[in-house]
Amino acid sequence: MLGPAALLALTCDALRSRSRRFARLIRRIFGRMMRDDEWGDGKRSDGETSDAFFGLRINGATWTLVTMALLVALFPLPVAVASFALFMIGDAAAALVGRRWGRTTWGDGPRTVEGTAAFLVAAGLVVAPLAA
Repeated sequence: MLGPAALLALTCDALRSRSRRFARLIRRIFGRMMRDDEWGDGKRSDGETSDAFFGLRINGATWTLVTMALLVALFPLPVAVASFALFMIGDAAAALVGRRWGRTTWGDGPRTVEGTAAFLVAAGLVVAPLAA
């Protein structure tokens, strides 16, 4: 089920990149949930140019589906679920802390040392009970 969902999401991102009409439909439905740099106009809200993957602007939800599908395909289910939990909780902690308290960036990028530290702490809290 994850594989077809990931493939559908990738297809929608490809269509959104190639068709203004489809992009408008997606913006109408999902606009509030997507970040500026996911839209494919090459601009982020901070004025920097965003990266593209082979000319496509891949949505964060699409990357999440692809990641989960690969984890389930390549690893035993308990490992896949633990890995995904670590990723989701760590990423949420990094985003919340980095946006609220993040001051020290890694080079010129938007990621912060504080967000990275939050990811590591949250990931450790997810993994610790599993390692015991």
